[in-house]
Amino acid sequence: MAEKKKIKVCFLGDFRLETEDGCLTEKEIHSERIMRLLAYILLFRNKKLSQMELADVVWEDGEIGNPAGALKNLMYRLRNLMKEYLGGEEYIYSGRGFYYWNPECEVVIDAELLEEKVEKSTHGYMLEDVIRELEASIELYRGEFLETIGDTRWVFPYSTYYHNLMFKGIKKLIECCRQKGDDEKIENICEKLLLKYPEDEDLQYEMIESLHRQKKWREATEYTEQAIRHLEETMNVNPVRLKKLQETILKEKSERKEVQKIGDLQTQFDEGQVKGPMLCSIPVFKDMYHLAVRKTAVGFPRPGYASYFKAGSRYRRGCQRGTGKKIFAEKIHEKTGKCTLCIFAGRRHYRQI
Repeated sequence: MAEKKKIKVCFLGDFRLETEDGCLTEKEIHSERIMRLLAYILLFRNKKLSQMELADVVWEDGEIGNPAGALKNLMYRLRNLMKEYLGGEEYIYSGRGFYYWNPECEVVIDAELLEEKVEKSTHGYMLEDVIRELEASIELYRGEFLETIGDTRWVFPYSTYYHNLMFKGIKKLIECCRQKGDDEKIENICEKLLLKYPEDEDLQYEMIESLHRQKKWREATEYTEQAIRHLEETMNVNPVRLKKLQETILKEKSERKEVQKIGDLQTQFDEGQVKGPMLCSIPVFKDMYHLAVRKTAVGFPRPGYASYFKAGSRYRRGCQRGTGKKIFAEKIHEKTGKCTLCIFAGRRHYRQI
């Protein structure tokens, strides 16, 4: 018995057919109508398709005078393309008023493989096997289902289904890696996927959490700020989960009591020549308010107190003389106009930090 001819079909991303004898891509097809026709026949290869059904798929607007004749001409062009680029096999058969795929030609579609692998991962495999299946399924997802004709009426539901299925696999994979304690792999997975889906808040959250669990404090802090800014400015959304995670990271970071030089902090926080009001979250505003209240309580002027200090190396000495309490103040440099944070102890002694 002769072995069936196998055709590998890529629906995810660029449309593509491959056999041992050749390859047929969107470039060679060079027709959206032929692509719709071929993709539909491949997807429903196990049934006979009427001429009217195929005509509705190809001409969605219905503006065709002789659908049977137009479909016959389109099918002739399609068969010639397949023979030229995939070999001399007869791939599509016709009957009285219908067409169907040659059952002797085996078809392997990447989207169906993805579905199969995600389904397998739910059936009691060992953790390593589940991770392997899910990683393979994500590798198959090279783009949206039939991207080029994604706005076609019958394509859209499939595109949504496989997109959601892929993200279901990603969540399962991240969960498995978390159980295994492999945060580095989670970081790598999210980093790769965020290149395609930078607007996905769930991926952003998992990325930041993986950095957080690895105690990569600096990377987690910087990435969180970038992610929040991107979602607020580009997507016009309020990433509440990311902001709560940001508060947790900053709190834990401060509890580590790391000592940093004031120069490093100034470089890190410097915004350049920025004018006008500053937009900040409620928690940040709350902290700023509490700081201002404390400054007033220990004898500092109200906000704007920096202007009361003299330029150069001299300091304002009107702060609770003789108490010995440490009071924060600012030194204004004569030339640069920049401020240096200092701690006053007693009347005249100070220590720069």
